[in-house]
Amino acid sequence: MLTAIVAIAAIAAAAPFVLPNYHLHVLTTAGLFILLTSGLNLIHGYIGRLSLGHTAFYGLGGYTAGMLSAKLGLGLLITLPMAALVTVVAGLALGHITLRFRGAQFVLVTLAFGAILHLFANNLVEVTGGPMGLPGVASPLIHQNLPGAHLFGSRASFYWLVLGLDLLALYFIWRIVGSPLGDAMIAVREDENLAQAVGINEYRYAMLAFVFGAALAGLAGAIYAHYVSFVSPEIFHFNIMIMILVMVILGSVGTMIGPVIGSVLVVLLLEVLRLQDAWREPLFGLILVFATLLFPQGLALLVRNGFQRLFHRQTGRQADGADAPDDSGPTAPRPSPVPAEARAASGRADTGDTGDLLLSVQDLTVRFGGLVAVDHVSFEVRRGQIVSLIGPNGAGKTTTLNLVTGFIPRHAGTIRFNGADLPRRLMPHEVAEQGMIRTFQTTRGLQSIAVGKAVETGLHRTLGLNWPNIFKAITVGMPEGGRTARAEALLKRVGLERDPQELTSNLSYGEQRLLEVAVALAANPTLLVLDEPVAGMNPEETARMMKLIRNLRDTGVTVLLVEHDMKLVMGLSDHIVVLDHGKRIARGCPAEIQTHSAVIEAYLGRGAAHATA
Repeated sequence: MLTAIVAIAAIAAAAPFVLPNYHLHVLTTAGLFILLTSGLNLIHGYIGRLSLGHTAFYGLGGYTAGMLSAKLGLGLLITLPMAALVTVVAGLALGHITLRFRGAQFVLVTLAFGAILHLFANNLVEVTGGPMGLPGVASPLIHQNLPGAHLFGSRASFYWLVLGLDLLALYFIWRIVGSPLGDAMIAVREDENLAQAVGINEYRYAMLAFVFGAALAGLAGAIYAHYVSFVSPEIFHFNIMIMILVMVILGSVGTMIGPVIGSVLVVLLLEVLRLQDAWREPLFGLILVFATLLFPQGLALLVRNGFQRLFHRQTGRQADGADAPDDSGPTAPRPSPVPAEARAASGRADTGDTGDLLLSVQDLTVRFGGLVAVDHVSFEVRRGQIVSLIGPNGAGKTTTLNLVTGFIPRHAGTIRFNGADLPRRLMPHEVAEQGMIRTFQTTRGLQSIAVGKAVETGLHRTLGLNWPNIFKAITVGMPEGGRTARAEALLKRVGLERDPQELTSNLSYGEQRLLEVAVALAANPTLLVLDEPVAGMNPEETARMMKLIRNLRDTGVTVLLVEHDMKLVMGLSDHIVVLDHGKRIARGCPAEIQTHSAVIEAYLGRGAAHATA
């Protein structure tokens, strides 16, 4: 693969020696769109945000370079990095505002940003030249007497410049998507809540993609301004944004080569249709419609799948046993198994006050308007226990878990975890970084990726990906570090004997629930929080999950469980807390809960409680 890429790059670099200027112009235009589409693809394809403000950065880079050149006489060596810097700053500012929005709100705010810059370019006549544009943008370098400086006025020199930047941009994107950063971005794209639940800072990686995409767009705009020696408000036109989006979708969203294929194909198609000027736009639209209907996943995936079928490629990975750590987690050794007989002899199944205190929740309260959903709830979880929260539908169990894990801010109460108080406004990924890892009531799978990659996503918390390490991952790459071996060991631990290369969407419902537990275990939890892990399962799958949870407890994993299946709860729990209408009504060992009158009344009604009294 590397040899093929080098060969294609070498052929592309030799194009000026065999192609006339017109063809070089077409390829240079395609190269500029590759910069634009690669940045948009990183935002849309890898973090799942559709930004319609990409042309804003394209225009901002063009005007930055244009004004520096036309008004100050600076050349490419200065204007290009300055344009990139300005768009990075703008990307940070806009990202700080917009990345907190979701869905249509994000789309509209980014679209408004481009519209605002378009208005500025039209109305700030003294600065931008207004509707007439800004002429006189120079193409030479800052010093005319530099060796080879005169070449930057030729088609070939601009072509090589664009080609070099394309290769550099694709290399850095390859570093990003092929590292744990890419895994984290895909997790954010697939399910933001799941990503946060295993310690992935969604905002950090969305900002990284957004700013990198803005910088590429700014570079493209700066080169365009020098290339045509002119920049006008038309550079912000929404038609350009639509064109970029079409290229990304046609090429294949979320692939490295997709933006390249889409950009080259659309630019060539527009040039071919130029001969039919009157029918150009209708024909172009019809071709795109048919191409989208025939190849909904894009051309890059079509080509890849075709090659795989043609050559019957089979991918397999061999894990070095010496590199595979113990499957209890990537950093901490697995505690020694505790035999069931020893647990019974210690009396843990009958008392709730043994073991070191791991989680203490006191007077937890949250209100939604006038409704008090959780009302001064208190409970404790000790190391090595399975503590269950139970109660009728609407009792506040999942809401309590959301409060404890940071998905809902609490109005009152204290949470002390692993010896430290958790602040009231702690974000979910920050709670996960403390070691509290959760699953969800509904299945949240990373559906479009392989089973092994999904588990590797959970390893993110142990990789220490702070900003310096992120920079290292982009520039020089990060070692594999046995991530594949750890993922395969965790799949075996939960009893999921499937090919790590198989897509998670191919798993049955029960297997997807097991996969969620494997992803959570990959994050090396101090406390594993399971929200209705057997909901929707058949009896066989329920028994399988019950056996897994028991094995986890016997190997030292502490579990906080919410579940409606009373057979599972009574068979596994060391301690049970019962909620009803947001209040705690009982707590104790399974035997005590089964005979507690308030619990019987909550589940079966007042008459049943009196009958058992």
